[in-house]
Amino acid sequence: MSKHIFLSVFAALFATVCVRASQIVVVDSADGSPLSGAAVISNRGVIKGLTDDDGAIGNLSSDDYPVSVRLIGYRDSVFTAVSDTMALVVDDFRLPEVTVSTAARPVTRMLCYIREYSTGCTPKDTLQMYTEAMADVFLADKNVKGYKDGDAKPRLLASRHFTRQADSQGLDSVYVSDDEILVSFIDKQWSVPPLVLHEYDRIKAGERTDTIFGKYGPKNVMRKMPGLLTLKHDALADHKNRVMSPWLFKMLGLTVDFVQVERTLAYIPNDAGVYDMDDFVSSGFTIRYLGKGKWFKKIFKVSEPVEFNLVVEMYPVDVTHLTIEEYKELRKEKPDEKFVRPDIAPALHPAVQSIVDRLPQ
Repeated sequence: MSKHIFLSVFAALFATVCVRASQIVVVDSADGSPLSGAAVISNRGVIKGLTDDDGAIGNLSSDDYPVSVRLIGYRDSVFTAVSDTMALVVDDFRLPEVTVSTAARPVTRMLCYIREYSTGCTPKDTLQMYTEAMADVFLADKNVKGYKDGDAKPRLLASRHFTRQADSQGLDSVYVSDDEILVSFIDKQWSVPPLVLHEYDRIKAGERTDTIFGKYGPKNVMRKMPGLLTLKHDALADHKNRVMSPWLFKMLGLTVDFVQVERTLAYIPNDAGVYDMDDFVSSGFTIRYLGKGKWFKKIFKVSEPVEFNLVVEMYPVDVTHLTIEEYKELRKEKPDEKFVRPDIAPALHPAVQSIVDRLPQ
């Protein structure tokens, strides 16, 4: 088994096995509409799950409170008491400084701060993994002479990974390892916004929400609210039962069912109905999968599927429009970027911050 696969299995080893409790619904505070893809985090910093299309999550108990709820475009909220409904408020955003675009500056470089948080536990073990990174991406129309389409993929400039492992025997260790980045999705699944985004027809007509359906459920959902426009994409909408099981994993005895894979892009709304990188404020990627193969059951020493949840958040630090010459010069060598967390990024969950604080910087 390769090192990459072994580390991936290791990450899933500590995934969450949930016991269903009372159902909670997460909604928009303005209109009461359900919000899917929100990460609900217990007082111990464990991601209890992601809300479904109905905004519901059903694996919370009173021991998990106070709980934090995080969703791109909304303020992080803490709920101290058990309630049937949790309402989120749209956040206030300030965009990074932008160099004005002209026809002579056809390439846009976006420098980004990205972070990923994933958690899980078995009855005996708990794992919390936190990765943060700086990255950039170059975007341009494909017809721009001298631009290479491959530069539309993210380029990691710096990254660091923190892991906390604890068990029922008293082990509680925190460590940093460069190899751990192999189990991270941070360089593969952060959501790069399109060069230009147009409002859907119903949104232009004044509706608050417009939905494009896939074969088995909502595929793209656009919402326009005062202060925020979001576009959510469900990567499983065209998969039967909205489940994806990669064949490669099955061949290796590592059967994995991806049961929730969503990305969300957030913009500051305008009257024109057309959005570019200058309007973009943040993006999020959430994933939940079940490990079901023989290797999972053998390594985890469990008979039931093992659940794993993670959240990736991306925030622009700087957006600059470049000439072709400037673009070619910047892409030659990776700049030495320091970690910069923009004001728009909410504070870390206290349990995650405690992991970072336990290690020298």
